[in-house]
Amino acid sequence: MGIDGESLRKGNGKPRFLYKQLADALMQEIDRGVFVPGDMLPSMDDLACRYSINKATVRQAINELAHHGLIYSVPAKGTFVSGTDQSASSEPLACLTIGWISSVPDKGCTGGYHTEMIQAAHQAVQRTGGRFVVFSSNGLSHESFWEMIHQADLDGALLVGSPNQQPLLHLLNDSLPTVILNDRFLGRRVSSIYIDNEDGGFLAMDHLLTLGHRKLAMVTGPKEMRHVRERRMGAEMACIRYGLQPEQFQVVEGDFTPEGGMRAMQELLAAREQPTGIFFFNDEMACGALRFLYEKTEYRVPDDFSIIGFDDISWARLSHPPLSTVHVETELMGTKAVEVLADLIRNQGAAGTANMVIPVRIESRRSTRRLMA
Repeated sequence: MGIDGESLRKGNGKPRFLYKQLADALMQEIDRGVFVPGDMLPSMDDLACRYSINKATVRQAINELAHHGLIYSVPAKGTFVSGTDQSASSEPLACLTIGWISSVPDKGCTGGYHTEMIQAAHQAVQRTGGRFVVFSSNGLSHESFWEMIHQADLDGALLVGSPNQQPLLHLLNDSLPTVILNDRFLGRRVSSIYIDNEDGGFLAMDHLLTLGHRKLAMVTGPKEMRHVRERRMGAEMACIRYGLQPEQFQVVEGDFTPEGGMRAMQELLAAREQPTGIFFFNDEMACGALRFLYEKTEYRVPDDFSIIGFDDISWARLSHPPLSTVHVETELMGTKAVEVLADLIRNQGAAGTANMVIPVRIESRRSTRRLMA
């Protein structure tokens, strides 16, 4: 029997306190066997209604459980309780060759985020005794790409970047076991591991709004990228929750580079009305903005601007001041991708497809603070 919604103590009205309570309540139900491995949890709407709380609080509780590995999400199906048997994932990949194939442009998107992910995947393959080979599909003809793949004699592949481009589409039509990282391919039965970008955008903007900021700006990435659209959608949802319309904040299209962050900051300073809170869609642009303010202006963070990034790469902890950001489990993504690929190779595709959504959370540091009256 589930816990009655009245048992959530709302006296101090803190959403974070409520989401911790809900996460603990659901954890207890899983421990007691109310929900067993493979069971689908009630929807966020049902949980919000049952416990008389808002969906944003439910989402935070779900992310908390996912962070601890207790549940996982399957897009368009629901959220399920994780199994406890992890033995299959630890079977060796000895003597197998795994390819890391990137379609991320050499300029605009590379950096610490992908570097940390590739290191985690490399280490996971090394622990099994397998070989790890890195490729880039950028600028290669179809013939050159396939010659490179065949010469490597791959047993499986990890794709990074948009799969909706040649020659990666041909690779997905091949029988080679493949997992897509950081994106998904709608309409095809292919395994993918990606983060909850919409929730990340919501949490970042909600962080600034909670601190009292209402003059807001976003520095995005190229609008054709799916995760850029998802992060913007989440940020707009947070604004609407506070009674603001998306048209009320400034939007600058960035390119995910530190130099792009510097240019965006310069543009925001030249605006008729400067924002007090700025959400950069990755840490590298945010760090570029911090550098520009420190070297080229008399402005200081967070005294004049509160700045938040996305990814939580190592730069975020080393910047001045340390950067508030949306934490992404890059190591978990790289490790899980290798585990999923191992299952596909081991079962020769009979294991089906796995779509894993990695939760995100806010890492609050000194680049953001409450807006002073």
